[in-house]
Amino acid sequence: MKKYLVIFLSVILVGAAVLLSLPQTSPFMEKPIYIAVAGPMSGTQKADGEDMVKGIQLCLDTVNDKGGIGGKKIKLAVFDDKNQPKTAISVASEIVENKDILVVLGHKYSSTSIAAGRIYKAGGIPAITATATVNALTQDNEWYFRIIQANSFQGAFIAKYVFRTLNQKTATIIFNKDVYGATLAENFEKTAREIGGEIKHKWGFDSEKDDIDKEIRKITAELRTIENPGIIFVATQAEEGVRIISALKSGGSKYSIIGPDSFYGSTFISKFKEQPEEQVQSGYYSDNIYVACPFILDVANENAHEFTHEFMRKYQKEPTWYAAGYYDAAKVAVEALKKSDPDQSFRKKRREIRDKLTNISDSENAVSGVTGSLFFNISRDVIKPFTVGVYKNQILIPTYAQYQMTPIPRDLDMALEKVLKGDFILVDGSLMSKTDVVYTGIDINEISGLDTITSSYIVDFYLWFRYKGEIDASNILFINAVTPITPDNPIAEEKTDEYTVKTYHIKAKFKNEFDFHRHPFDHQFLSVRFRHHKLTRDKLIYVKDTLGMSESVKKKEASFNIGNGWYPSDKEVYQDIITNISTLGIPELFSNPNIISYSQFNAELKIKRKTADAILRNIFPEMIMIICLYLVYFIPYRHFRLRVEIMMAVLIACAFYHIRLLSDLFAVKYSTFSEYVFFTVYGLIGLSAVVSILIFYFELRGAETKTKWVVLIGKIAYPCMIAAFGAVMAYIFF
Repeated sequence: MKKYLVIFLSVILVGAAVLLSLPQTSPFMEKPIYIAVAGPMSGTQKADGEDMVKGIQLCLDTVNDKGGIGGKKIKLAVFDDKNQPKTAISVASEIVENKDILVVLGHKYSSTSIAAGRIYKAGGIPAITATATVNALTQDNEWYFRIIQANSFQGAFIAKYVFRTLNQKTATIIFNKDVYGATLAENFEKTAREIGGEIKHKWGFDSEKDDIDKEIRKITAELRTIENPGIIFVATQAEEGVRIISALKSGGSKYSIIGPDSFYGSTFISKFKEQPEEQVQSGYYSDNIYVACPFILDVANENAHEFTHEFMRKYQKEPTWYAAGYYDAAKVAVEALKKSDPDQSFRKKRREIRDKLTNISDSENAVSGVTGSLFFNISRDVIKPFTVGVYKNQILIPTYAQYQMTPIPRDLDMALEKVLKGDFILVDGSLMSKTDVVYTGIDINEISGLDTITSSYIVDFYLWFRYKGEIDASNILFINAVTPITPDNPIAEEKTDEYTVKTYHIKAKFKNEFDFHRHPFDHQFLSVRFRHHKLTRDKLIYVKDTLGMSESVKKKEASFNIGNGWYPSDKEVYQDIITNISTLGIPELFSNPNIISYSQFNAELKIKRKTADAILRNIFPEMIMIICLYLVYFIPYRHFRLRVEIMMAVLIACAFYHIRLLSDLFAVKYSTFSEYVFFTVYGLIGLSAVVSILIFYFELRGAETKTKWVVLIGKIAYPCMIAAFGAVMAYIFF
């Protein structure tokens, strides 16, 4: 009989292994939906192409994890256009002929997008780019959409920023004569002249010529003869821009430079890092270059922080704007796919997807993306302000003044006054209001008084604000302070023509909502959060002072008197958005409450339990109990009393440690991992009790065979029960 049981269990185990090893697909599963991405997957700009893929894949993984679209998974087909128009045409033809592909994301360059766009238009497949900016791409092709601002908008925006916000009087233009550079330069010059700006000089060059370096040397030589060229607008792709700027700044020459969106990416700064001067002195060439960017995380919306966390968790690196932009492109594509009818021919599917994209045409139907609210105008472009950044020590940080979309006010005279002052700018009929940026830093000196019962702790820290203009930056409300805190007199203050810095020393008690679900393998966040008391996010944004803050917490670990069994792990500082909804008592808003958003600054210190302490205090006693209970099955049949004594001892010990745990976490209203371990021990005690009673019962009746069977079943059931518990707990908690 025992032999048959072993055979039966073996069959069960082998069958389970075979089932688990089978592929997770079958002929009866839904056929997947395919999206294509086309970009530079090789060559000098391979890193940008890889970031495009990573951003898209993260979006698709999120959708697939939730069941896909109508039960169908979305798969990504990757194509390499090498950033070459001829290759892009070949790639586009291949995509169009593949009946499974319903929509295309890409290409990176305007030149490759325009070349491929002719094929997509003829083949009737919709395409979405997050990087190609030449106006003709979407104006002449009803199948192409873009979620980045067009060159007409970008050139005009940069001109307004230069002459209205930076208060420059003159400018010089250097541009590549390709379609990208020429349209940027044209729109910059046109807008500059309209608002009274002076264009000192304008040079163009052809990057396709063999003697491009000779042309650049000639341009820089001529420019050096101009006494006051003003700010230099370099309207080129990244690689040409690096050549020009390196030539201009060689020998330590100082020029004020601003560039387009192409200057924000891994290619631009990595090319500078190859220069010997930049390696010796970080920022030798790249410092103080302004860039118009579609996305900078520091001033991004509430979706951006979550996206960044997920991206870093998956890829162990911070996302570039290529990743963010194509994540959004994928999100828009998915929205159109969800609204389309899957039961039709591939040509009709493609056309319907294009129509659904066209219908994303106003704020009510907008897709909430990482880079902003996404909807298309009549030219299938998005309209949203650029974020302006400036390079410092090879890091791009937001400038002191940013712009956000705003409705045109009723008081037009007031609006005109603000336009003239630079508080408003008007581009292509879209009004944008200026938002002040305050660089903010927190340097933690000491953490003490950690109380896990009340989830509170004491933080001693320095807090500083660096800003431009007259801003009451320190009028802040600490969201999670136990008692109100008012920063009074700064311990340090510095004021120059460029900025104001105020530093405060604060020591106070804060609280956070601790999460003990994974206790004792949990980690907690000790946070300090605040927002401005009055100014909403459209007026002021607090951003992390990347250059002024120390990233390391390990060097201060000794002074973090966190508490027994805890140690600091990571420190994170970021801004997000806190939103309130209110009518403000205004009758017109009673049926449509006003959404009030504030920029919230967050500093979080992640702390973890020391593993050895956690195991010794919480897990080790339970392991001893489980081992002792298993001994019950190896005690001779007649020693019933010994079995009972072991089970009672384990029960008392389990109850004691369980009560101790509850006293430590008495404010916690849910069951933790530790509690589930105790529940398992209780279950094992119950199993052992049942087995012992059955052994005693059969032993009294002389049923030795049945006694052996009960013991064997107990010996097998006991570890199986532990294994099942471990699997379930790992699935739930880890």
